[in-house]
Amino acid sequence: MDLKSIIIDSFSATSVLLVFVIMLFSLRYPKIIEDIDKEIPREEKTRECEREKRRLMHSFIINCIPQTLLLGITIYLFLPLTIYIIKNSQFSFWNFDFNITMFIFVVGWIWIFFIWSFILGLRVLLKALHINVKSQKCG
Repeated sequence: MDLKSIIIDSFSATSVLLVFVIMLFSLRYPKIIEDIDKEIPREEKTRECEREKRRLMHSFIINCIPQTLLLGITIYLFLPLTIYIIKNSQFSFWNFDFNITMFIFVVGWIWIFFIWSFILGLRVLLKALHINVKSQKCG
């Protein structure tokens, strides 16, 4: 089986996963940004601080972890073929193979989505951990 066939087969096999992962990211992204930008209640409102911490942890578990895991799984699925292509192919600016170039381009975008999802999840988690309910200090 030649490289083009392998690339086409891998895209065929993972196209539904790619669409699902990107749609999940686009659906969850506004909520995550809203959680990051929301003001933390002031020090005297202990109950609100507790509620906000629970809400942020829930958001981290529901919004951040699934999309980061799915993107990580997608990268894992493409990693062996990506390494093989990079090792055994010659890249040319003008005379390039469309399938190989598109595959590398898609894998690059998946990496960007993964890194961005990881950073967003880390920001939500750190914001939640920053709220210290016991000392009655929120912000």
